[in-house]
Amino acid sequence: FLRCIIRAHCMPFGRYGLGGNMISSEIQDQVIAKIHECENLTRERFVDHRPQFDTLHDKLTVRFDAKGVKAGYVQTMSDYMGRTTKVYPVIHLNPEILLNQVDEFIDRTVPHEYAHLIDAIVYPDRFVGKRKRLPHGKTWQSIVRTYGLKPTARHSYDMAGVKTRKQPRYIWENEHGEEMPLTKRKHDKQMFSPCYYVPKHRSKSYTFTGEIR
Repeated sequence: FLRCIIRAHCMPFGRYGLGGNMISSEIQDQVIAKIHECENLTRERFVDHRPQFDTLHDKLTVRFDAKGVKAGYVQTMSDYMGRTTKVYPVIHLNPEILLNQVDEFIDRTVPHEYAHLIDAIVYPDRFVGKRKRLPHGKTWQSIVRTYGLKPTARHSYDMAGVKTRKQPRYIWENEHGEEMPLTKRKHDKQMFSPCYYVPKHRSKSYTFTGEIR
C-alpha cells in the first residue's frame, strides 16, 4: 500500500520538469526499503506501541515536495498543553537534494524524519517537568540511535545546484547605527512588541528603517 502512495505523489514532480529529473522507481523502492527497515527496528524496541505503528503505516505517505534548504520534514499537532494530539502520517522529502546524493540521503534523512513520527507517537507529552521537550531532544536522539545513526539536527549535504529561496530581511537600526536584519515573521513580532528581538547586549531603541533587502 505504501508503495502505491509514494509513487502517486512523486511522479508529478518529474512530469512538471523538476530540474529535468524524475524520482525513479528504483529510488522509490530504496526509500520504502529504508522505512521498512526502520519500522522493524522500532517494533523490536517499542513492543507496547505496535498497534499504533500499524495505524501509522496504514496511512503513511511519502511526498517529494520539500523545497529550499530543508532535506525533509514531518508535521504533528499539539493541544494548548503541548501534548501531541495528531500525527500527520506524511514524510516530506526534498527531491533536489535527494537526487544529488541518493545513498547518503536515504541512509540519513529518511530515518531522521521517520524518527520524528515515532517520537510523537511514543512520547506524546511535549513537556518534561517544566521544560519543553525539543524536536531534536533526547527522546528523538534515542530513536535515531536505534537505527544505528548519530543523531544530528542539521544536514551537511552539498547544496550546489539546489534552488533556494532567499528570504527578504527587514532592517532595524539603533541610535548607534547598528543594524538588526529580521525575517518577515520576526519583523511582525518586533512591530507588535519593539523589544521582542533586541539582543541583550545592544541598545533597546531599535526602529524600523523602512529598508527591505
